[in-house]
Amino acid sequence: VDGGRMVNVLALASPETVLIWAYNPAVLPWSDGPVPAAPGFKGALQLRGCSAGNWGAEQWETASGARLSAQAIPAMEGTLTFQFQTVSPDIALKVVRLEQGPAGEATPELVLLPWDPAPAAGPRAQMVIPRLMSRVLVDGRLNEWPDLPTTVSPADGRTPEDNSFAFTVAHDAENLYVAVRVTDDHVVRRNAGKDLWKDDCVELWIDSRNSAGYFSNMPNDPGCYQINLAPSLTDGGPVDHIIYRHPSLNEQRLSAIEAASQTTATGYTLEARVPLPVLRGEATLKDSNRIGFNISTCDADPEGQETSWKHLLWQGKEEWDATQWAEGRLE
Repeated sequence: VDGGRMVNVLALASPETVLIWAYNPAVLPWSDGPVPAAPGFKGALQLRGCSAGNWGAEQWETASGARLSAQAIPAMEGTLTFQFQTVSPDIALKVVRLEQGPAGEATPELVLLPWDPAPAAGPRAQMVIPRLMSRVLVDGRLNEWPDLPTTVSPADGRTPEDNSFAFTVAHDAENLYVAVRVTDDHVVRRNAGKDLWKDDCVELWIDSRNSAGYFSNMPNDPGCYQINLAPSLTDGGPVDHIIYRHPSLNEQRLSAIEAASQTTATGYTLEARVPLPVLRGEATLKDSNRIGFNISTCDADPEGQETSWKHLLWQGKEEWDATQWAEGRLE
């Protein structure tokens, strides 16, 4: 499936549904040998004899029972093909007919194909992340930041006064520091936890190992994080944060993340300290001085009894695609 690696597959099939368990036999079931440093694998699955129409292809994590992804794929001339990937030693796959097929149709036949990688995307934006000589006091006041060199403004007809932001990023070898000044004519805070994105907040997208690729991407790459930070409506109040996307830390808070905010006449400021070793874990890094980085804001504006919502992203068109984020070099 992946570079000649052996993968075992068990499958159950009916005319409407195919259930698949693919696993690395070097690890499962419960091998007595040493666990490989990279137990995951990737490949392509093909179903032949499928009835015409759309099929839903889903990837599931077996340890937690969480669905990792879902997509609709049309069967072309009786054949359906989709690619899959896991950083764990196994993965569950489910393919379901989305439209009722004719009675008495044949059961799809499962075939595993060699992996054919997608063509490389365009060059990523490059950024230099300077090293600080002293630790920053994270209080939201931005006193240590004389300049916020990067400004992001909306391109959809909204004004910068409605929502825009300026930011900078630095590090001290152990921690990544982010300082943001957000311009927002209405700062809304109503939600908590996983629903922070429904209000005004800052989103940090960090590929801590700079390992994202076509398959090793969010939400499957354990080095990639989406961290949402919502400002306090009062100076010195708590900044709520949640890890919104991650394969094992979804909807959790990391006590090692420190953040603070201050209100301003035109919106708010926010500082965050994110410990890179905690995000990277025990992984062996190709280059410890490289990370992937992106940043965005969520803007919630009241409209009568309802709240409208807009997103403002610095790099790329798909925020979850870490291959579109900037590549940062730690000086």
